[in-house]
Amino acid sequence: MLRRRLTTSFFPFVSQRIDIEVRKHPPTCHYISKSAAVPAMKHIVISDFDETITNKDTTCILGQLPYEFEPNLEPKWSHFVNVYWEHYKNFQKEAVNRILPLLSAREVVISDSNFPQLFRSEVEFQMRKRPLELSSTTEIAARNIFKGVKHSQVREFVDLHLQGSSSLLRPGFNEFISLIPRSQFHVVSVNWSSEFIGHVIGERNVDPDCISCNNLISQGDEYTGKFTNALLTGSDKIRVIGDILKKCDKQTEYCTWYIGDSDTDLLGVLYPNLHGVLLLNPHSDSKKFYKITVEMLGLPQQEMESFAHGPEGWHNCYETEGQKFVYVVKSWHDLQNLFVTIQSS
Repeated sequence: MLRRRLTTSFFPFVSQRIDIEVRKHPPTCHYISKSAAVPAMKHIVISDFDETITNKDTTCILGQLPYEFEPNLEPKWSHFVNVYWEHYKNFQKEAVNRILPLLSAREVVISDSNFPQLFRSEVEFQMRKRPLELSSTTEIAARNIFKGVKHSQVREFVDLHLQGSSSLLRPGFNEFISLIPRSQFHVVSVNWSSEFIGHVIGERNVDPDCISCNNLISQGDEYTGKFTNALLTGSDKIRVIGDILKKCDKQTEYCTWYIGDSDTDLLGVLYPNLHGVLLLNPHSDSKKFYKITVEMLGLPQQEMESFAHGPEGWHNCYETEGQKFVYVVKSWHDLQNLFVTIQSS
């Protein structure tokens, strides 16, 4: 049984984001907003996990789990953070070659046929990120940090430290997910543990078979210490999203969505044949909001400022094939209202 409570100092390492210089080709956007009563939801939802469903990045929180049960475990977590950032410095040379913003042609409707050409450069950039992401998981696996950690210990860790007032879930998520049948909700994440993701979200809300991530490999009910390394970047995410869409192809009466919050989610948000959502709160993190929407996507600064300070909960900013759209949405509550509006229209 775990005895001590976690404090802020227990998680000293936080994730950082890559700052990239960009060129601006702003398209135009328009506002829509409406509220309605909640009917039964006919939506298939594919969502990122860290900072989309959760209120912070959880990789370093999960990274502390082995040390909770083995306090003398070596090397300490700071070693892996340092390994990652040494590789990150080298990756900066690749980052300057990234072509941004992604939406340089507002009049073009994204489709199956033109998606590979429109976003070929971004797919290639995301693929070049794989060695960076592998740098930490390869070192963690080599040091056997997660070897022998049991699934029951993951549950115990979440139950003791990450519930109630310490919950990692963003406001409004529990209300939203209660309206989506378990079989219609999927998680696509670069996080390391489907068991951790499932316990944080709640097993009643997500089927383990509907969680795709860079999973720690298990033997029986414990981890071997190795990773699948199959889901590391945004290019990997769209491969998984495509597989989910193929499985859901016969459910034509349903709307399909991908929801994310970061540059790793941009290809998924822009993917054809689904509604894409950037779930960004301009008030809690304005720097991130403008970086993703203006610098990376190319949405007009003035339009984003008006949306950020206005009463609208969502912003329709781009069209994809089949009258699907890309939205910027402020909260899970606002996304719930958007779902209702679309379903009742």
